Amino acid sequence: MKTLQFSYKDVYIKVHAPLLVTYYHAEKKQEQLVYASILDIDSRVQAIFAQLQFQRSDKNTTFWASHAPAIGEKVYDKSKIAIRSGGNYKHLSQREDDTFVSGIIAHEHVLNRVDNSLFLLAWDGFIQEKLCWALDQYYDTPILAAWIPYIFDLLLKNKHLEPLNVYDGTGDFPEMVGYHLNITGEELDALVSEGIQSGEIQLKEELQEQGEQA
Repeated sequence: MKTLQFSYKDVYIKVHAPLLVTYYHAEKKQEQLVYASILDIDSRVQAIFAQLQFQRSDKNTTFWASHAPAIGEKVYDKSKIAIRSGGNYKHLSQREDDTFVSGIIAHEHVLNRVDNSLFLLAWDGFIQEKLCWALDQYYDTPILAAWIPYIFDLLLKNKHLEPLNVYDGTGDFPEMVGYHLNITGEELDALVSEGIQSGEIQLKEELQEQGEQA
């Protein structure tokens, strides 16, 4: 289990965080919060939500993530990870029992493509299927599912697709992976045209002809 904490003036808040997903912003040289599930008493969960709403500039809150030792655990990793908030976040909470409330925090780019930026989360590890859905949902470029392995590799090569960091504090999400997709419609058109011209990807008619000949 991880904990997520922040301090602002005389306010200090710490909550438990079973799952954290971050993106390393190379230009700013910092980890930015993408997604988090948190668990604690209601006032602490709401304080985290309020802080994300209050701070929306480049000077946003710095959260610190660290290992939450179990009762009696004496030998553990005591290092901390600095995670900055950045942009707008959506959140919701749900009462688990008389004491604890669970919460979910998601960057707006998890929910929609904004300024050519989109965070892709694949809970089952099938990231190429998630990419196929996202390209069909948010772009006008016609793309066949058979092209996705090639497009996925090319997006990685050209830095249009970058892996996210997943901190699974409970081991409940062993297959989860995430990527940051950042590409314009024009760049995607050019990428697909390049694949067709090189023969790496084929049009539907060509695939059908090969099937009939076989």
